[in-house]
Amino acid sequence: MKQPKPLLKAGVSGGRVLARRQVSAKTAGKIFSRLVIVWLQSNGVPFNTTGFRARLIRQSTGQVVATTSFDRYGAARFSTISTLTQVRYRVQLLDNNGTVFRTRQIPAGVEVFGVIG
Repeated sequence: MKQPKPLLKAGVSGGRVLARRQVSAKTAGKIFSRLVIVWLQSNGVPFNTTGFRARLIRQSTGQVVATTSFDRYGAARFSTISTLTQVRYRVQLLDNNGTVFRTRQIPAGVEVFGVIG
């Protein structure tokens, strides 16, 4: 099955936390040590996200914290953001030209966040 490229559309719905636990020092069994964003079609199949980037913005200050590239399987790993996240973030998904395709809010306490659609 060929993975399609994402379509440009506005909106803020369609984000989902895929792995969440209580933020505490005793949390054991973390699967992901760094924050991962996955971009999926509504049927759960990842988009072909070659050439797309994810920009992470701290919700409280509006400061850009990190930017990373997606692989062709719909996943972007922020190597500088450890999990479980301690603060709320906003993530923007962009193409090579800097066009913002999606924007979602990520709560604290997340390992993986899925953007649907």
